Amino acid sequence: MNNGSATQKNKKSKLDTIFVMVVFMLFVCCLLLVTLAFAKVYKNSSERIRGRFNNSTAVSFIMKNLRTFDKENSISIATYNEKNVLCLYETIDGNEYVTYIYHKDGMLCELFADSKFPFSEKDGEILLPCENFSISIEDNIVSFSITCNQKMTSQRYFLRSNAERTV
Repeated sequence: MNNGSATQKNKKSKLDTIFVMVVFMLFVCCLLLVTLAFAKVYKNSSERIRGRFNNSTAVSFIMKNLRTFDKENSISIATYNEKNVLCLYETIDGNEYVTYIYHKDGMLCELFADSKFPFSEKDGEILLPCENFSISIEDNIVSFSITCNQKMTSQRYFLRSNAERTV
């Protein structure tokens, strides 16, 4: 009789162990599924945030430059290779310099140079990725649009001074 009771306890112990292992495996599977779901949500969120960051950074950068150079005869739009380029002029120690902001090969670029030298888009520094950048000036209103991560933003800035420069 003791032998049968020990066998039953042994079977019950094995069943308890199997049950615990099955519950543990279900728990691990649930943790794995939750982790994968959160990883996908994190990836999508980070891509959206990166897209908004590039777009808002580009708009802020251009607006900051327009505000900084909003003084007489210091802003113009030039056309190079059928693209509009924002030209910002300033005088430092009696020499005139120009900052070019332009779009090249999917990137927003900037070039600071002496105004005597011709513009060369290959010499500029890459600022950030963007698919498109266009800019124009009409009646002291600078209008520009920029597209980063398939999100286009358009902005206008009214020049308070007579900043537009005739090229």
